[in-house]
Amino acid sequence: MTAPTAFGLVFDGRGKPHVNQRRIPTVHFSTPATDAFVDAVSVQAVRSALFDAGYYNYAGLGRGLGRAEFVLRHNHDLDALAAAITMAEAAIPAVREARLAAAAEASERKAAQLLETRARVGAIAERVLSTIPWAIQTSEGLALLREAVTLETWTEAYGTDVANEAHGAERVVAQTRKRLRVPVGIEMGNVRDPVVSAAALEAVGYVSALDGDWALHRNKSGWGKPSSAVGHVLAAEDALDEIHASHALRILRIHRRQLPAALAARLFAHAAVAA
Repeated sequence: MTAPTAFGLVFDGRGKPHVNQRRIPTVHFSTPATDAFVDAVSVQAVRSALFDAGYYNYAGLGRGLGRAEFVLRHNHDLDALAAAITMAEAAIPAVREARLAAAAEASERKAAQLLETRARVGAIAERVLSTIPWAIQTSEGLALLREAVTLETWTEAYGTDVANEAHGAERVVAQTRKRLRVPVGIEMGNVRDPVVSAAALEAVGYVSALDGDWALHRNKSGWGKPSSAVGHVLAAEDALDEIHASHALRILRIHRRQLPAALAARLFAHAAVAA
């Protein structure tokens, strides 16, 4: 008996009967699942006809399976097998057309999703750059957001990177505001004077204006990394309450040498904590 040739499947031991582990008389072949065979058996009616006529697979179906083993029963009905193969070959073009249509639809859907991501995440990146650039934690992150707002075409992975960077900056602000709810106890006695609070607001604004690199590089101008977020958040306030002023006073002690002498005098003249 000679096994039929169809779907590009190649038989081993052609025409030699064998009994497999399930006691099914077979003609064995071991071959990667071809596209034609996978397309054919994706149609339930075709799959049933082929398997009823003699094909049998116990290693799984699908693309990328490698050398999945297929067998053909030795005592198959040649007429039924030929009819099933004809049925399968007739079904393959429609299966492939449907797959191409589905792939095109998926591609269009993905393109639309990328456009939506570009618009939504791009807007967040623009807002971060225009309002809280100092909250970006690395020079690489800053470069990424600057590039993102000018780049028209994004990939999915690129959009994820931009979103992570932008949301990371927003989290820095949120976490900083949460920290600012707790007073710096050792400074509270120094900020009850409205003159000190007003001077603290002026001073954080002064140092923030010097912070052109947003503490991304080590230098003697503007805030250092540990103080940057607190300094910029406070500098954006219209006025400082005592709790906020206590935080301002603490970080300004670190950076007091950058302050004009007159401003430093107003700020620290009555401060009880040693500088």
